Amino acid sequence: MHTKILQCGYMSGDTYAASALLAADPGVRIILLIDKSATGQYADRSTQIKRIYEDTGVMGQVIEIDISGRARIEAVWQGVKAKKYGSTARTNVLHDERTNTVLQELEDVLPRDRLPESISYVTGALANCWCDETSSAIARAWGATKLPDEQQKLVRAFMSRTFNLAAPPANIVALWSRQSGKRGGAHPELDSSFTGIRQLAEEFTQRAPRATVLLCGDERNDKMKTIASEMPQVFSMADLWKDPDWVKGFGDQTFLAQLAFFQFLRESSNVIHIGMRSGMLEPMALLGMQVFYLEDAGSSSGKRMLAFVKHGITYERVEIQCPPGLVGYVAWRDRRFLLSQAERRLEQEANRVQRNAQFQRSIRTLGWSRDEANRAARRLAKAQIGSHDAEQYRDYSPDLLRGLKNELANLRGFTSGDVQKISRHVINAFAQN
Repeated sequence: MHTKILQCGYMSGDTYAASALLAADPGVRIILLIDKSATGQYADRSTQIKRIYEDTGVMGQVIEIDISGRARIEAVWQGVKAKKYGSTARTNVLHDERTNTVLQELEDVLPRDRLPESISYVTGALANCWCDETSSAIARAWGATKLPDEQQKLVRAFMSRTFNLAAPPANIVALWSRQSGKRGGAHPELDSSFTGIRQLAEEFTQRAPRATVLLCGDERNDKMKTIASEMPQVFSMADLWKDPDWVKGFGDQTFLAQLAFFQFLRESSNVIHIGMRSGMLEPMALLGMQVFYLEDAGSSSGKRMLAFVKHGITYERVEIQCPPGLVGYVAWRDRRFLLSQAERRLEQEANRVQRNAQFQRSIRTLGWSRDEANRAARRLAKAQIGSHDAEQYRDYSPDLLRGLKNELANLRGFTSGDVQKISRHVINAFAQN
């Protein structure tokens, strides 16, 4: 009997692990629920999800159900949980006729008296079936075995051009950027800070054993390119998949091309991946590369990931004191796991600042416009929530408001203790390789 797993179209984070599980266990099926009319945090990402399943050859194990315009996807998901776990907090959705119609469709594709597992189920299932054959099956499905000669030549030429080196560096740190929370997704507290990325890049290039740093993942406003331009041993890989020669050799299979690239690098280099907890890091670990993922010790959603390292998958958690970004810190401190929730908290604090008489006097003294005043109030809100010593930002003097932009820059990034902790993990890993 097939195991069925429900993946809503906005739940893209576990797609790589799900792809691996499908490759390892042909008996697993994904029910992909699509709602093209959904917006905000529930906005549909099924096109991206299906692309990964297609590229990895497991789309035949995916059952698509399109409910666009027929029911709200979040209500359907709540209905599944209400029926599966009997949660009284969610049973109100079962009184909605449109939701129940879709729930009936789901029951038609499921074994009798059995509701689907959540997409988060894939982590434990993959860990439980892990063995050498599992790893080999995943590598074959992802095309991450030895590259054909022509593609090997392509990668060598690209590396020679990018690194300006005749051979790959001995030690490579792939430093991953995650920005999905800032784009409206879940867990903004897990987003990277570009200040934090710069801190780690400096650390890895300056401390022994020195490493070449590749900046990978989500780019924003060319910030990773800027960081790379500041340090000779740092290179931005953000636009790697747009390189004309790369497209010529790999086509538009960006996911598989990334895997092939790093698999090729590890043949001659020590490659370590680091980043805030992200779905993109998991495939690297599933292919046997050393991965360190960063998250705060109190994160409730990350406990399931510990199953990987317990079963010998090289996906190791590094607990940090707090998120490196200011909005992420706001979300983390108040346990607000969506950007919209963190933004509401900032708006409340900014409105309180706006009503302060001293703040209003300072704005008049500075001659700032209403828009400038709004920006200043938001900066103060970030500083007061994001600082470990909020009292230093209770003086709303003109001097404080003038220098606030620079002050915010000082609040971003990892604590010095976290930088040292992360660095120790990397140094130890290089020493063991």
